[in-house]
Amino acid sequence: MSNPPLEKESSQTLEPSDKPEIPATSKGFVSRVLAELKPFLDSLRSPWYYAALALVMLGLVLVYQLPFKQRVDINKTSDKAYLVDFYAVENNQDFVYRWTQPSNNVRLPGMGQPAQVTVNLELSPRPPDAAPTGIELRLNNNLFKTIELDQTARKLYKQTYYPPNRPVFSLSQGDLDLWMKMDPYLVKSDRRPFGVVVSQIEIAGTGLFDTGRPTIPPWGTVFLLLSSVALLGVAARRAGWRDRVSSLLMLNVGALLLLGIGLNRPMVGLMAAELLAAVVMAYFFMASGLLFTAWWLGRRGILLSIQQARWLGIIFVLVFTVKAAGINHPSFQTLDHGFRIHEVYALLNQPELIVNRYYNINSGAAVGSESGNAEGRSVALGQWEMAVAIPYSPLFYIMDFPLGLLFKHDEKGFLFWTNIYALWYEVTTCFLLYIIARQLFGRFGNLTGLMAGLLAGFFPLSFLMPSDGGYPTMLAQWLTLLFLAILSGWFYARRFERLKVGWASMAGAGVVLGLAMLTHTATLLLTSCLLVGLVLLLLVAGDAYKYLAKPAAITLGIGWAFALGIYYGFYVIPVVTQTLPGLASKVGQGENVGSRSATLTGFWPELVAHFHLLPFLVTVGLLAYLAYLYRKPGQKDRNESNDGFGEMVTGEIQRPAVLLLLAWLGTFLLFSLAASRINLLHKHMLFALPLFALGCGLALAFLLEANRRWRERSTLPAADGWRRYSGWSVMLLIAAVAIYFISAGSYTWFQRVINYILPAGTG
Repeated sequence: MSNPPLEKESSQTLEPSDKPEIPATSKGFVSRVLAELKPFLDSLRSPWYYAALALVMLGLVLVYQLPFKQRVDINKTSDKAYLVDFYAVENNQDFVYRWTQPSNNVRLPGMGQPAQVTVNLELSPRPPDAAPTGIELRLNNNLFKTIELDQTARKLYKQTYYPPNRPVFSLSQGDLDLWMKMDPYLVKSDRRPFGVVVSQIEIAGTGLFDTGRPTIPPWGTVFLLLSSVALLGVAARRAGWRDRVSSLLMLNVGALLLLGIGLNRPMVGLMAAELLAAVVMAYFFMASGLLFTAWWLGRRGILLSIQQARWLGIIFVLVFTVKAAGINHPSFQTLDHGFRIHEVYALLNQPELIVNRYYNINSGAAVGSESGNAEGRSVALGQWEMAVAIPYSPLFYIMDFPLGLLFKHDEKGFLFWTNIYALWYEVTTCFLLYIIARQLFGRFGNLTGLMAGLLAGFFPLSFLMPSDGGYPTMLAQWLTLLFLAILSGWFYARRFERLKVGWASMAGAGVVLGLAMLTHTATLLLTSCLLVGLVLLLLVAGDAYKYLAKPAAITLGIGWAFALGIYYGFYVIPVVTQTLPGLASKVGQGENVGSRSATLTGFWPELVAHFHLLPFLVTVGLLAYLAYLYRKPGQKDRNESNDGFGEMVTGEIQRPAVLLLLAWLGTFLLFSLAASRINLLHKHMLFALPLFALGCGLALAFLLEANRRWRERSTLPAADGWRRYSGWSVMLLIAAVAIYFISAGSYTWFQRVINYILPAGTG
């Protein structure tokens, strides 16, 4: 049985056959746990599941029979993870080299055990005052050659190794570990022990068709990769996909892994463990996210069908796996990630630092510095080049305390799980965007929410904060969207009748808004502007929904009181008397504040780099169309019985939803104007990222629905072929948009993780 189409015409009701296979509303903890075991049991009973695993397994065994030639680039960031006990890269004109320690390793993970290995090493002589030395070459701890270092000239040493013993089934014999050992060379002016100068490393292995002898696969790596594929198949079942589709997904993932092994075998071996960890966490986060989404929408009377959940679940798994496997990849070089976990350690060890560092209102006092009196860090991490008092909230660090306590003596583990924790906030926004879309856009909400979650996860800008270690901003984005989900729920509940917003609801929304404001000063300013703009638009153009301006204003006041009372209130006087006058003075003198540290400037260049421009143009055009539809203050909402597409849109999308989007866009444009004179560190672009994702998704949903209506209402027999082709064309366009941004975002992330090419806007 084939899977139903992506977009259902009516998502408010479900046929009996559409009931979710795993009920999100199962009563009782035991029954819910048993329900969550169903995908595993179904997979174990499915012949398609075993067939897919067998094909992937066969492909892995065969791809390792290919010969390989791996050149370890001394100067390349991606190859740094293979070098153990090598010193930093050095240059002498065009000559690039590294000194080694007396005992060092070149480890290529997941290479398998070939029948013959060739090692090429380009080594330079030691300085004249160094004693001659022999170099022991060991491969996987087997000594196979001792060479005498030529003391006269740089030389290429070529050695061939024939493994004396290759265990057929061994989980620990899958890596190629070249170990070089020699006498140390000591320099009086340097405490470090030196080995030899290495400028070129190349390791090659034979394949089955070279020698007739097979390469024994790295069974440990194969097990990790096969486990990832198997769990992805279970995740697809948990999301709602059937046997054949989930098995096809497994085969596609397996094909990508085979391609990766063929192109760069050690890179896949290096990421195998991180990939499995990412898939495991993605599965549990997806399951909990779908339960949360179904629960939230169910409270509003909106059903999340299995057809909708399957797309939402697989989108989340895709985005989370890509980002988590990248940020924890051994080749990933940290930026602010290390600073942030060290700050958590410092606050845990000395809780008084929370007051001394983060409630310090002296002008120029550094936030997060060890000394507490250095200049610059208090101002947007030093980007403004000004010594003024600016609040920098420690909320994320405090929320990271449990992980800090759990990994108090394991910095590597703490960084790993903090990355996962921060990415949970970053990627689960796809569930919040879906909730917002379903509550705001009626029948257009399903496709809008799905595309918004996908695009928000793969816009190039979405990789900036994981790249920089911007954990607080990732938390701020999540809390902001959680607040907007609450706000859009108000609009949905009042689409047919005027209902009073209770104080409990306003207080809860205000606290969430206040927490969002507390995560980052930029979020305080952006969300305040958004809510002020929404209140003004409701008062001016709210029509029958004008009464919602009051609860929105009260909620904003509660958020302000919460944020100011806990933290920002301590900074009001110095900000008003020092910071704002200082900024005004610099801007008045024609200076662009923080321009020296900006790596990307200009409104249009930023839009091109962060979004490839099109999402912004589509969103502006869409909002112009919606504003045109609601241009008349007394316009009544209509239903689908009217012939016009515009009438159907106004019947599905209520006026407050349009006003919210307009306020959002207005906030972005206002801060874009400010960014032309003050370096805002792309915070306004990050704030608008969900808006552009929703705008693109809604535009595609409009196009799909308009095409459906045209095909249903066209009565000319000659148009049958055109109608059929037009429907496929729209679906292909939706797929093309998705594939384009998945490719663009994945390429950005690959370059950051493997080659240390930072995303646009890093700084």
